[in-house]
Amino acid sequence: MIVPIMTIAFLLGGIVGVSSSSTTSKEKIDTNIDEWCRRERTKKELANIPLTDESRNIRDAIHANMKNGKLYTIIDLIQITPECANITNQRVCALVRSMINDGKIERIEKNKKVYFFKI
Repeated sequence: MIVPIMTIAFLLGGIVGVSSSSTTSKEKIDTNIDEWCRRERTKKELANIPLTDESRNIRDAIHANMKNGKLYTIIDLIQITPECANITNQRVCALVRSMINDGKIERIEKNKKVYFFKI
């Protein structure tokens, strides 16, 4: 199994300078491994949260306001969709990402800028 360098650094973090009177290096590594496993479990659980009705309505509004063949940035999508007026750019990005995963819209990069278009 390939383990990222940051994971190894996290697991080994704090071991340098451990004295013989305190916890041993093995105990410290075991504690860090348990913490890392807990974080990974939490990430997977959060990734599978279903969409709320509000989010589904905003997604449908964004999709309905997009025109075929036109390219949109996230800012453009916020401007053309009244339902996006009171939500953050980050939330719109998350909703757009979920529409990409569902196959409703596509993402392209043009001149180092990200655009979305309706399928």
